[in-house]
Amino acid sequence: MDRQYTLIVQYRARRYGVGAPRPQLTIGRQADRDLVIPEVLVSKHHATIILDQGHFYLADRSRNGTYLLGKDRNIIFVNNNKHRLETSGLIALGARPGKAMALEIQYWTEMTD
Repeated sequence: MDRQYTLIVQYRARRYGVGAPRPQLTIGRQADRDLVIPEVLVSKHHATIILDQGHFYLADRSRNGTYLLGKDRNIIFVNNNKHRLETSGLIALGARPGKAMALEIQYWTEMTD
């Protein structure tokens, strides 16, 4: 039997799971997003985290882009593109991680029963 994983996404005190029962999580400034972040650097429909064929991806659809910081500490800039997520890391919306204005979202995977 194949192992199944859930991607846990945490922004401040809020946590969301992306996995088989919920294969995507929308992020943006607009009220119809799953994770709403009403900040100027965040686009209305900023990004979506997607489970596709057993892998998690971040699909950016924003004006300011999204930065990914993985375990290797390399920063990847994603803008109107899709990138596969590592098993854990940091997502920064609109500004590089560590900058005062960066809106940082932590993520990690957990094995699902």
